[in-house]
Amino acid sequence: MSKAPRQKKTDLVSSNGSAELAKDETSVTDGAALMAAIKSLEAGIYQKLDAHAAESRKEISLLQEEVHNLLMAVTSEVKAHEERLTSLENATSEWTTSLQVLEPTVASLRNEIAALQVKCTDLECHSRRSNLCLVGISEGMEGTQPTKLIAEELQEIFSLCEPLLLARAHRTLASRPAEGQRPRPFVICFHRFDIKEDIFRQAIQAKQLKFKDRTIAKKRAAYYDVKRVLRSRSDVKYGLRGLTGFQITHAGTEHKFDTPAEPIDYVKRHVTTP
Repeated sequence: MSKAPRQKKTDLVSSNGSAELAKDETSVTDGAALMAAIKSLEAGIYQKLDAHAAESRKEISLLQEEVHNLLMAVTSEVKAHEERLTSLENATSEWTTSLQVLEPTVASLRNEIAALQVKCTDLECHSRRSNLCLVGISEGMEGTQPTKLIAEELQEIFSLCEPLLLARAHRTLASRPAEGQRPRPFVICFHRFDIKEDIFRQAIQAKQLKFKDRTIAKKRAAYYDVKRVLRSRSDVKYGLRGLTGFQITHAGTEHKFDTPAEPIDYVKRHVTTP
């Protein structure tokens, strides 16, 4: 009777041991699975890291290649600029040398041109010293022999014994005026300067000249009044302009006039006014 319970206890202990053993085996199995999962996860992480690293290396390689190409292009451009700068420096040096060589030549040419201008002005003035300008002769009266007509007119105007010897006489170089407009003046070149001066003095003394009942005027005599007023003014420069005009330089400004009335009016308003 007393042995039966002992048997049960032994059976119970055996049963509990099997359970613990089964439990241990399950724990070992779960741990192995966990380790396998960890290793699998670790392998996946490494694989992804390797993939990202490979992609990064590829991108870095492409970036390095692009930067290298850009640097090569910049280097090539810099070298080209250096060559151009060197070329420009050489050219500038040559130009500087050329300019240094040309400066004396230019200075000499300037002096020569200035001398020639003075000579040209002197020749022009001398060529006009024997000229007078006669206005008031109707258009077309001269026909084909203007010099002969003017010589005969001067003979009649100044009551000369014979026609004057003129080098030439012609209308001013302007377009023919329309009917009723002022006729173009005559430019008269005398063969002898003393004859021209004699005619000039007679014209000034006469103040008004007539030819066949028509009033005519000589240009210099027409501007006689304004020249007489300005002759005493050292601050005013004046003189004839071209063949029919007059000019006045006052207060650093040059004024040009085409008729005798204009300079007289200007002098009254701006020069002689207190």
